Amino acid sequence: MTIVLITLLGFVLRLVLAGQSLWLEEAASWVITSLPLKTLLPSLAGDFHPPLYYLSLKPWLSIAGQSEFLLRLPGIIIGALTIPALYLLVKTIFIPQKKLKFEIAHLAALLLALNPLHIYYSQELRMYALSALLATLSWYFLSKWLKDKQAKNIIWFTFISVISFYTFYLSLFILVSQWLYLILFHKKSLKAFLGYNLLFVLFCLP
Repeated sequence: MTIVLITLLGFVLRLVLAGQSLWLEEAASWVITSLPLKTLLPSLAGDFHPPLYYLSLKPWLSIAGQSEFLLRLPGIIIGALTIPALYLLVKTIFIPQKKLKFEIAHLAALLLALNPLHIYYSQELRMYALSALLATLSWYFLSKWLKDKQAKNIIWFTFISVISFYTFYLSLFILVSQWLYLILFHKKSLKAFLGYNLLFVLFCLP
């Protein structure tokens, strides 16, 4: 129940000032996504960012129109969803006694809910909030896999890593940090991790 209240608080905070005018990069997102599909796909080849965010935003434009608030709403929802995702991640990686683990997880979620930078970027009509959510989920499923070695968790990790790369190229550094984590603390899992990373490379070749 507590995490629901923290998430609702984070959602409300992200609604504040969400109706202000679009700035330059946000306007670029709107212009690019507004292009007809046959024009949009070739234009994305020359963009600094991968195509998935623009393609996922396109269906929403027919609903949001030119309303700044509605255009930003998906990012705000995604930003708010990152709060319970972080809560689950912290619960997974911390080993202390159960009560303390829940307290630390709630504290982490509350700090993210109140974080001014995360609030700001959740309101932007850009891919940053989605990238943050995917990064959190990738760490969550990796941590679950390291604990139980269930194939479904590493498959979810691989899928989210691919989606993350197609959303924001710099998410590759998340994978680098995960490699460093395994090298330092989970060397026995490196071989299996490498196998799933080859799948990641295969799906990212396009």
